[in-house]
Amino acid sequence: MKIIKEIQLNIGNKDKIIFFGIPDNQREVDEMHKLRYKVYSEKNYIDKDCFEDDKEKDEYDENKSYHFIAKIDDRIIGTARLIIDHYLPTEKDCFKFKEPKKLNKISRENRAEISRLIVDKYNSDKNTYLPRHIVMLGIIDSIVQLSLEKNLTAG
Repeated sequence: MKIIKEIQLNIGNKDKIIFFGIPDNQREVDEMHKLRYKVYSEKNYIDKDCFEDDKEKDEYDENKSYHFIAKIDDRIIGTARLIIDHYLPTEKDCFKFKEPKKLNKISRENRAEISRLIVDKYNSDKNTYLPRHIVMLGIIDSIVQLSLEKNLTAG
């Protein structure tokens, strides 16, 4: 994992570190896709039969996005992706809307879309609780850091 940020906190009277960053090996990518499948299938957001090897992925995962993960105890508990494409999925696949004038002035190369924002429960035992919003905020902060580096200014 290429670490972008880390947060140290005390969970259940144990010091823990949550690492946020970009997966940099196939094991992490596979674990990220499996987490997406697990959470989406538990919530009935997807048809389980449409995905191979219990991995949720689509055409935007290959060469059109950056992926972000959150890890604690060497386990991925959060994920998101930042899609960069000429036409983003929201406008291409989901909705028809007129672009706001301010957005229209921004080049398509400087736009991105966040998707697959997932945080799984983390309970190492009955006495531990990790608020999901902390993981979510760490992932979003990592997305903002990369977006600034890549000059992505709208979406």
